[in-house]
Amino acid sequence: MKYKITLKKWLIRLFVILFILLVVVMLAVSGFTKNNLRQQAWMYNEGLVDVYMENLDKNVEGVDRLLSQYLTSSYDISTLALSDDDYSRTLAAQSIMRQLKQDAFVYNTFTGFFLYSRSPYGDEFLCQNGESSSLISETTVRSIVENELQGSQTNGWKLYEVDGKYYILKVVTKGSSSCGAWMDLDALSLPLDKIDFGDDGGVVVADWDGRILMQDRDFGQTDVDVSVSGETIRYDGEAYLQISRRSKVMPISMAILIPDKVFSKQMNYVQLGVLLMFAVILLAVPVLWRLLDRHLTRPMNQLLDAMHKFQDGDFTVHVDSDARFLEFDDISSHFNVMVDNIRQLKEDVFDRQIREQKTQLQYLQLQIRPHFFLNILNVIYSFSLTGHNALIEKLTISLSRYFRYLFRSTVSFVTLEAECEHIRDYMDIQKIRYSGSFDYVQELDDILMDALLPPLVLQTFVENSIKYASDSSHYWFISLMGEVFNEDNEQKLRLVISDNGPGYPDHVLEAVKNNQGIGNDPEKNIGIINVRQRMNLIYGSKARLVLYNQPDGGAVSEVILPLEFGPEGDPE
Repeated sequence: MKYKITLKKWLIRLFVILFILLVVVMLAVSGFTKNNLRQQAWMYNEGLVDVYMENLDKNVEGVDRLLSQYLTSSYDISTLALSDDDYSRTLAAQSIMRQLKQDAFVYNTFTGFFLYSRSPYGDEFLCQNGESSSLISETTVRSIVENELQGSQTNGWKLYEVDGKYYILKVVTKGSSSCGAWMDLDALSLPLDKIDFGDDGGVVVADWDGRILMQDRDFGQTDVDVSVSGETIRYDGEAYLQISRRSKVMPISMAILIPDKVFSKQMNYVQLGVLLMFAVILLAVPVLWRLLDRHLTRPMNQLLDAMHKFQDGDFTVHVDSDARFLEFDDISSHFNVMVDNIRQLKEDVFDRQIREQKTQLQYLQLQIRPHFFLNILNVIYSFSLTGHNALIEKLTISLSRYFRYLFRSTVSFVTLEAECEHIRDYMDIQKIRYSGSFDYVQELDDILMDALLPPLVLQTFVENSIKYASDSSHYWFISLMGEVFNEDNEQKLRLVISDNGPGYPDHVLEAVKNNQGIGNDPEKNIGIINVRQRMNLIYGSKARLVLYNQPDGGAVSEVILPLEFGPEGDPE
């Protein structure tokens, strides 16, 4: 047997579980937030370094192509190397200086460009400094170039140290002419100066072996491990998040160092926010508990107490609900109406002064048992335990319309449209109860919707279909169809309710066919008995009830009535 508890105990356990989950979540937030902050900083700065180094490598590759073009396609360089005419050599030198100045402006990351021409008619060294960094003298550059030319040339970029500063330089030679460019490594960190790396963070430029060439802050190191990226590393006793990248064309690497205490400081703000949120939740729990107890638990207990008294035979019980939710007020109101109607029904049964036929019609029409309503209330109660508030709202609305129709009056006739709307409300309730395991199809012409019939006639057979077809293991459906036909010079209305269930038992079909009682226990078939008696009282032989089973399975119920139109109510 399934273990059951009261709604109040369930809410207490729910609050305890939510509190435990909240504590676990907050501890997890505290544990993972710092790592997440570090991960975000790593991803952001890694992308920054990648873009910067990629752009720098592209500029260097562009300069490589430019230097090659100098020696292969420049007429002025050829003139400077081969011509013995001083005037032509002067013009060529001026043209080359203009070109070097233009290139220094375009590739402003580089400190300068130079051309060195050795000729029998005189050596020429042309040098153009840029504006991006501190300048070195033309004599120094020429000395570096001459030393490079005397040694073994690799046509690659090399590191040089001049007056404690590092430069990277490349010399390209063809014949007696050489050209090249150099870059001050201090200029590499300038585009990154505006980025906030914390009070003690910064940028380090090192060679491929990790020897520090330039750093915008003193980290107390002479070398760094440039192979480490995205990890925490310690320099001079301080922990830093290091993001490193190596140039593809130059013998240098760049590393960004972010102090670990930056993340700890941000973590303190996060923890403060979590603690404030935790305090607000703790203060809100008593208020929320009071609201739930007043507007959910208390009205539900009042309704259950009233139902228990009703089951014990107290037909004077009423529910006075002060709940905030309209659904509870609606259920309480209809429960009170149901109790009043059942009490009135009991009184009407013994009121022998009312006309016999109308008394019998009203009794048959109001012969309603509370089991359906109690079962639905149990479903609502179960949904409330599991927190299915949307289903409670939908079920309550359908149930309120269902009982509003059921207790609207004791009229003898309603329109087919009103009866169909009532059936749809009933089917909506059953779909929620059985988790939508069936379909209901209605095929009726609009012109038939104003036709009159006794109330609750069709619902009886829809209930039977649900009762028997729902026991089958396959998907089942119920359909309602109608048509008009002529019989004995009179228009009749045929309403057909069918399903794909197991069908009617043989003894029920035989009893209805012969207009006999149905079985030894009429309580099990009281709906069919009611319909047949009411149709006999109202229409006599002009109406009939036909029940049969389809060849491939499923029950079929045909209600045949005289076709009548007019307002709802009792016949005059």
